[in-house]
Amino acid sequence: MSINSDNLIKAKLSDAVKMMELKNIPSFLGFLNEREFSACKKNLENRHIKYSFYGGYENASRVFIAVLPDWEDKPDFPFKTVKFLIKAEKNLTHRDFLGTIMSLGISREKVGDILVKNNTAYAFVSESVAEFVVQNVIKVGGAGVEVEFADEIPDFSPEFEEYRKVVASNRADCVVGGITNLSREKSKNLILGGNLIVNHLACASVTVKINSGDILSLKGYGKFIIENIDEKNKKGRIVLKYKKFL
Repeated sequence: MSINSDNLIKAKLSDAVKMMELKNIPSFLGFLNEREFSACKKNLENRHIKYSFYGGYENASRVFIAVLPDWEDKPDFPFKTVKFLIKAEKNLTHRDFLGTIMSLGISREKVGDILVKNNTAYAFVSESVAEFVVQNVIKVGGAGVEVEFADEIPDFSPEFEEYRKVVASNRADCVVGGITNLSREKSKNLILGGNLIVNHLACASVTVKINSGDILSLKGYGKFIIENIDEKNKKGRIVLKYKKFL
C-alpha cells in the first residue's frame, strides 16, 4: 500500500473501532485486499480487539473485517452474493464482470471476489449497492446475462499447480528465490519492498523462517501454500514442495 492508502485504511479502521465501542455492536470494514487486511489484522491484534473476517467462501482474497464487541461471535457480514447466468456461449473472465460492475460507478472496495465457472459467475458485493447491480446489469462483455441474488454458491475449491524446488534454507529470501527463480539479492529486495505476505501478515524480514502449511502472497507472482519444507536431499539441501493458487 502507498502511504496515503495506508493512512486511509488506518483511519477507517479507527472509525470502525470507535463505532463498535460507542454502540457496542459489530462494525465492518471492507472489502479489503490482502495487504489491507494484513495491516488491519496486525493493528487489531496489537490492541487486543476482537475481530473476525469473511469474504463469502474459504480462502477468499478480498474480505470484510468485523470489529466485534465481546458478546458477538458470528456477525452477519454486510454483503450479498450476486449470480450471473450467461445466456450465450462466451468465455467471460473475472475482468469482464468487474469492469461491468465498476462501469456503474461502483468503487472497487464495494466488490469482493468474483468466481467464474462455465456459464455462471458469482460476485460478492456490498449490500449497499447489491440491489443496484442486480437491477442494472443486463450485459457483460457483450453477452446477455440474467442477474439475481444467490443464497449459496457451488463448491469453488481452489485449483493449484504443484512445484518442487531445492533451496538452501527455509529463510524467507531463500524460499522466495525458489518460488520466483530470482537471485537471493533480488528476492531480498522484493521482500524489503513490502511485497510479501505470510499467513495474512505483511513480512519485511528476509530471515523469518517459512514453515510447512504457511500461505504466502507475493505481489506480482501470486499466492502459494507451502506443502512441505522439512525434507532434505542427500546433499543436505531443503526440498521445497509448494502449490500455486490458480
